[in-house]
Amino acid sequence: MAEINDPSQERPSLPRVIDEQVESQRLEAIAREHPEPQALAEAIAEERAPDVADVLEDRPDSAVEVVAELGVDDAAEVLSHMELSLAAGVLEELIDADLIREAADLLEGMEPDDAADLLNELQPSERNHIFVAMDAALARRLRTLCAYDEDTAGGIMNPDALALEAGISVRHSVDKIRTWETSEHVTHLPLVDGEQRLLGMLPLRRLLLAPPDSLVDGLIDETYESLPVELDQESVAAAFDRHDYVLMPVVDDLDRLLGIITVDDVIDIIREEATEDAQKQVGAGGYEAVWSTAIEKYRGRTPWLMVSVLSLIPALGVVALFEDTIEQVAVLAVLMPLAAAITGNAGHQALAVTLRGITLNEMRRVRIGRLLRRELVVGLSSGLSLGVLVVVLLAALGWVAPGVLMGQDNWKLGSILGLSMTVSLGVGTIAGVSIPLLMRRLGFDPAQSSAIFLIMITDAIGLLSFLGFAALGLKWLQGVGA
Repeated sequence: MAEINDPSQERPSLPRVIDEQVESQRLEAIAREHPEPQALAEAIAEERAPDVADVLEDRPDSAVEVVAELGVDDAAEVLSHMELSLAAGVLEELIDADLIREAADLLEGMEPDDAADLLNELQPSERNHIFVAMDAALARRLRTLCAYDEDTAGGIMNPDALALEAGISVRHSVDKIRTWETSEHVTHLPLVDGEQRLLGMLPLRRLLLAPPDSLVDGLIDETYESLPVELDQESVAAAFDRHDYVLMPVVDDLDRLLGIITVDDVIDIIREEATEDAQKQVGAGGYEAVWSTAIEKYRGRTPWLMVSVLSLIPALGVVALFEDTIEQVAVLAVLMPLAAAITGNAGHQALAVTLRGITLNEMRRVRIGRLLRRELVVGLSSGLSLGVLVVVLLAALGWVAPGVLMGQDNWKLGSILGLSMTVSLGVGTIAGVSIPLLMRRLGFDPAQSSAIFLIMITDAIGLLSFLGFAALGLKWLQGVGA
């Protein structure tokens, strides 16, 4: 008998963590070496579905031909990992080529929730063509899923959830589980009554350890919570985070089981919400993807670019108001961008932290006053520190280069700028906290273009404080510079 530690004994290798950069380079090399669709399909047939999806996303023009060379099940899995707009493009090409049956086969091979997401990317007429070509029962199920808002629990759930009926034995339940095919990672199963009303969730571990002839009714976890079908996806993610669930059932108004949502769906939600909020802050379309059409990109961005133009009017008005001051001390124009930029940066710092607090549900009403006071202290302290730094730097500049700005009198100019920074950073941080809270109070998305409105305020405040203090100390500045 061979020793356990015999190095010559063959052992199965353990899966290793993949270096994504190296893997990406390897896949790019495969794509370069096999430019023809058929050869490429053969070369990547054994690769992981997400990797194949990456290859096809880099070669959208030949994606249909490569998909056609893959088996239906493999092709369906690959499409489910592609960017929705690109995967929809594959289906659209099949429809245009009158290969509607082939497109329907691909969707039938997907998980219903993934298929519904992809169908929602198509035009209604294209969806109807595919529904007609599909199995009637699946078509009805997908029509129901497509009717739900894609940002709700109904639009995310997988309706193919195995549910056990009350009153059956453990042995019968285990036999039923053995015949069930699913790719979901399931730790609990729903228990329903004869009208499909959810009674509770049954832990698989508890089921496997129970006596075979006992009933499943006494094994359920009645405290396990469910999700209303119309619940928005942010609240879905928050529920998973709060309870540390791996899956949750979705029910209608009568508590009838409609499907389940698993933690992998929640990961997609978190990624989507983070991307959406980041884009909304700068006025990009919340649902815009890298491969969105030019029209979709235009519609998502242009209105907010127009708003950003209008948001510059207050800052321009401040500059016009102090035109005489700028004419008399022209060097003020050199430092104006600095005054506005620093205020904006401070506001954006406060904005980012506030949006994170809103997302994590940390912004209770009773805490807002305390938060505003704290941010004001931070803003004033930061402004004072930066003000001292500016005075020192400008004074040193005047000593090293007497011909720059106001020469040896630069410290006075630095004092004006430093004083304005102390005030404007205090206001800027308050604005960074207040804008998203105000938008939430008014019923708007807190992330929606908060940065654009913040820039409007911080630019105006930064310039107003700097030029205002300069106007108040104008004679002083001119006298010292004479």
